[in-house]
Amino acid sequence: MKRNLGLLCVLALTIFVGATSLPAANAAPVTPQTLSSKISKAGLGCKKIIEKTSMLFSGTKWVCEVSGERVSIEVYPAKYWKEIQKLVCSFDMGFIAVSDNKSWMVSPESRATAKKLVKPLGGKLTVFCNANNIINETKATTDSSGTSPSSTASPSAAVAGTWAKPFSWDATIKDEGFKYRLTSFQANATKALCELQDKRSQGDPDDYDLMLTGDLCPQSGDQYSASAAKAYEYAVLNFEYTNETQQISYPGSFSVYFKIADAKGKIYETVLLSYQDSRSLKIDAVPGATVPTSVYFKLPKDFVAEGSRIEVSTWSNKYYWSFK
Repeated sequence: MKRNLGLLCVLALTIFVGATSLPAANAAPVTPQTLSSKISKAGLGCKKIIEKTSMLFSGTKWVCEVSGERVSIEVYPAKYWKEIQKLVCSFDMGFIAVSDNKSWMVSPESRATAKKLVKPLGGKLTVFCNANNIINETKATTDSSGTSPSSTASPSAAVAGTWAKPFSWDATIKDEGFKYRLTSFQANATKALCELQDKRSQGDPDDYDLMLTGDLCPQSGDQYSASAAKAYEYAVLNFEYTNETQQISYPGSFSVYFKIADAKGKIYETVLLSYQDSRSLKIDAVPGATVPTSVYFKLPKDFVAEGSRIEVSTWSNKYYWSFK
């Protein structure tokens, strides 16, 4: 009996030692896909990915919708995390995200939605960049009894750069390592623009990228519309951007989109004036370079700038400016 008991002890010890010597299973790597899957399984949405983008420092970004808000899911190699934080916090704007504070962050458009994401993601609610202007903060107020105000109470103050509180014309913003500034706006630019495009196309008639397709330019032949020319005109929005990152921005890596909304809510997008031009601006600059550029709109001749807004959409945010 003692012999059998001793054998059992030896076997048990062998099993225990063998179990403790086995290497621990590697945790599954965190990816935008695994994070979006956790959000989706929690019933919060994020089933459809709106955008997939390669980021600086070998990062990856997905954008989906949660509770009607755009949610940015960003994952970076852990060795670059500190560099990412330095870059993000150089824009003078703070933001709220759910994060492991090591390699990933999930940023919605409000604190309320961020709170919903804490449990399914297993991260912490973090305020990045200790700045006064937190772009996705929704501050809740309470009355003297300590209860939340009713739905009829006045909303919190609008954040600068939003539709309700657009930037003034001379404002400069920083976003994802780039700085943007509007410089001028010219409404009655049809004649000058058509002459410029015509001059360019005559300089190289075989270059289809320079051929006019705008329906307000007589030189564009079959594309020209006399009725449109009576009611509309081309407008030019001039602005400049500065690359404040430490990498060359190649066309296609970063794009900026523009829209104009008049005081009545009518929306106007940038126009196509040649076969290969895009409705978005392809950012192309070396580190430290400031690049002046222009985008073109077709606006009614009775367009009124007062009360209208300019929308600038970067690859991660939207900002609004008022006209002069």
